[in-house]
Amino acid sequence: MNTLGFKQFQAVGHDRGGRVLFQMMLDHPYSVEKAVVLDIAPTTEMYAHTDQEFATKYFWWFFHIQPSPIPEYMSLSEKSKSYRGSLIKIKTSRDFPPW
Repeated sequence: MNTLGFKQFQAVGHDRGGRVLFQMMLDHPYSVEKAVVLDIAPTTEMYAHTDQEFATKYFWWFFHIQPSPIPEYMSLSEKSKSYRGSLIKIKTSRDFPPW
C-alpha cells in the first residue's frame, strides 16, 4: 500500500484474506486505520475436529502449507484449470463440517 502512496488505509478481509489482514495489523499497526474481517473459521476449533473425512473434503485448507514450489506450480500451471474446477465443485457441495 505504501508503494501505491497510502501510508494509512482501511481494509476488508474475507476468509483467508481476513487472516492476512490480521497479520498485516500485527506487522503494521499504524498503517491500518480500520479493519473489517468477515467469515473466518475458528482455527483451533477447526483443527481440533480434523479427521480423514474433513481433510479429504477440504484438502485445499492444507494445500498451501506444502513445501514450495508445489502450491505455486499447481496454482499457476495450465493443469491447474481442472484442479480449480474440482475445487469449485467441492466447495459448492452441501457437505459442511459438523461444527
